[in-house]
Amino acid sequence: MTYDENDILIHVGPNAFGAGRTYRQQRRVLQYADGGHSISAKVQGQERSPYSQKITVERSATGQVTIRSDCTCPVGSGCKHVAAALLEGLARKFEPPPPMRTSPGAETMPP
Repeated sequence: MTYDENDILIHVGPNAFGAGRTYRQQRRVLQYADGGHSISAKVQGQERSPYSQKITVERSATGQVTIRSDCTCPVGSGCKHVAAALLEGLARKFEPPPPMRTSPGAETMPP
């Protein structure tokens, strides 16, 4: 699934986009799963329990991106929590994978 920041901005608007960027930078995206054309996430808002997001991203034959979202927050769709989840997805696409971890004892000891 391919989308960019402009697609997110169109879906959520400038206020939610800015707040979503802040939420992502504050590491409030607690869970993120990308299922191809669908994303599920949990983002910590102001309440005790995190909000859940279900997002679908589709590209039409003409290349237009359509984003549909549901969130358990009072706004319900196109909110800062959705923006944070979508921005998390973009960041994961462009961040290098974490380095390989070696198992304990696999290090070589000097002679």
